[in-house]
Amino acid sequence: MQAQSLRVRDVMSTAPVSIPHDLTLEDAARRMFENSIRHLPVFESGHLVGLVSSRDLAVLDSIPGVDTSKVLIEQAMTQGAHTCGPDEPLVDLVRVMVDKKVTSAVVMEGGKLTGIVTTIDALALLLNYME
Repeated sequence: MQAQSLRVRDVMSTAPVSIPHDLTLEDAARRMFENSIRHLPVFESGHLVGLVSSRDLAVLDSIPGVDTSKVLIEQAMTQGAHTCGPDEPLVDLVRVMVDKKVTSAVVMEGGKLTGIVTTIDALALLLNYME
């Protein structure tokens, strides 16, 4: 398959794990660990409101006095996660990720979470082409 014809759906992780906005950072860390993932789309009343990453958790965990069992995800998440559709050309998404230094994109279709694309997904694709 030609790289220019690739769509987001060709590389996205199709079993995305999300988390409600009103759980704690400790809950997010547990969910990430249990699923071996680094990004969680955050939802409130069925709507995407942000994204929390393992890096967000590590930074907050390193601050003395921060109790991750008491800090809510909505207090630490990045608001306005980058979104895209599954049929978007992959080259367009990669360009945005590079230009904006975004490490993940939440894939939405018809208002529903259908996938996530991370830099690891992009590197796996690159490795596939290199081999």
